[in-house]
Amino acid sequence: MSHVCPPAKRSHTVYAKSFIAISTTGRLISTRSALSAFNHQYECHLCGCSMELHDAGTGRSPWFEHITPTTCRRNDCPYLNPEQEEIDRVMALRRLVPGALPLARKADWHCTKCTAHYHGEKYCKPCQTGIHSIKTSKNGF
Repeated sequence: MSHVCPPAKRSHTVYAKSFIAISTTGRLISTRSALSAFNHQYECHLCGCSMELHDAGTGRSPWFEHITPTTCRRNDCPYLNPEQEEIDRVMALRRLVPGALPLARKADWHCTKCTAHYHGEKYCKPCQTGIHSIKTSKNGF
């Protein structure tokens, strides 16, 4: 359930925005729900790194962003390390249709490292990376 729309930038590094996180109660929480919650500590649902909630204000959606990663698994999280193809696709969409929000590609995947089968984004939770995963569905969105 991640979206890559427009990436947040910090010191020339691109981070994808996330719209869900794990709260201190251990439950998934959306950004809109988090705005009205009393919980102020969130973790990435994929890599467990600390996240910060940003309230975009009127007319824009709030988002979670990784706090500058130091000890977390930076290279393993698709939010911190989006694939170049995904970044290029977002940039092309921005040029063609300003203000368009790209959809996250979902498909059926097979991890060649741990042999797990899963559906969704290219990220194997047991291996905590998507680098060993290959698409098994013909058309995945």
